[in-house]
Amino acid sequence: KWSKIPAECKGWYHSQHQFRLGQIQNTAIQSDCQVLHMLCLKADGTCDTKALGECFKKVQAEAKSNAASIHVSSLLTTQVPAMSDHLDDLLRQGVNVFLYQEPSKTDVATETK
Repeated sequence: KWSKIPAECKGWYHSQHQFRLGQIQNTAIQSDCQVLHMLCLKADGTCDTKALGECFKKVQAEAKSNAASIHVSSLLTTQVPAMSDHLDDLLRQGVNVFLYQEPSKTDVATETK
């Protein structure tokens, strides 16, 4: 069921339907689990802060309409530090946010030695 996430994301890119900065795409994994892709990185890999804000408004609306919680990897907040402020905003709006601390590549390399 998780393998369809990259396929649907690639399909979104190839179709170009609503594929622009500030948009989100929803991949349903099962009835109670969805993955939301946020399009907020420019072609050069830097974050478009305006698009990030637009994405988070949509994520907040999705979470509230479905009484859902948001689960985020620390890898994302490391790559896009501005995301942390938006996650704090979600918390202030009453959305449950769970941040998962992922091991870094350095941590994994150290553990295997």
